[in-house]
Amino acid sequence: ARLHYRSHANRRLRRLAVEAAKPGQDILWGEKVVGRVTSAVPGSALAYVRTEVPDDAALTVGGAEARLH
Repeated sequence: ARLHYRSHANRRLRRLAVEAAKPGQDILWGEKVVGRVTSAVPGSALAYVRTEVPDDAALTVGGAEARLH
């Protein structure tokens, strides 16, 4: 119902390239929390990330650098 009345989603499910991540960890863009890891395997993770984050943004997950795919 919320998508119907507000017409957009604030987060999208995205794939991250990251060396080590654990489910539940926050994703940082600078100092701002922009998402959360939902599942992870070595080298890759799935996360809900805010739509305002550009595809080439340098993100941080648990102190490790991460990139969107």
